[in-house]
Amino acid sequence: MKGKARSSQLIIFDDGTIYHIDLKRSDNVPRNILLVGASDRVDLIATHFDEITFQHRNKSRPEFHTMAGTYKGVPIAAMSIGIGIGPVDIAMNELHALFEYDHTDNTWADDPLPKVNIIRVGTSGTSLPNIPAGALAISTHGLGLDNLGAYYPIRKEGRDQWAVRIEIPKDMDWQNQSSCLLFIGKSKSSLCP
Repeated sequence: MKGKARSSQLIIFDDGTIYHIDLKRSDNVPRNILLVGASDRVDLIATHFDEITFQHRNKSRPEFHTMAGTYKGVPIAAMSIGIGIGPVDIAMNELHALFEYDHTDNTWADDPLPKVNIIRVGTSGTSLPNIPAGALAISTHGLGLDNLGAYYPIRKEGRDQWAVRIEIPKDMDWQNQSSCLLFIGKSKSSLCP
């Protein structure tokens, strides 16, 4: 995936620090990352680490807070990103650049790199009476009801992402649309069986 990133798409300072997450490759952030919304959850998760090897809070954007260490000998990081789909998109793109973009020669990595395992940890609500408050839910798919997925290409069949057209009842008159696209992304992790 050779090519230079446009500065308006990916802001990287001369030392390699990426704008929002405020991290650079030399920070040695582990490839196993737990993403949370609220920054105090990073501190809570880090209490379970065997040791803390790195911590950083972006002073300009304090919702981006990262602590790294090990858990049962496995290198891991916890990172807060704020709430909503926008910060998730920013964090995922900037983490991609952190691990795969070389700011010194302005190119994306060409060779296959080790996987980055990212798990979003957060809270959710449900209207199902058989799921009690505080229940642990581990999802295999995420369903985006926003329009962010429209900015990313739909992958070919056989990949882990699909687009599904859902018909909207005509009497709903939702923005004068007769249908919309929902984006479903399947996630996998080597940390969980």
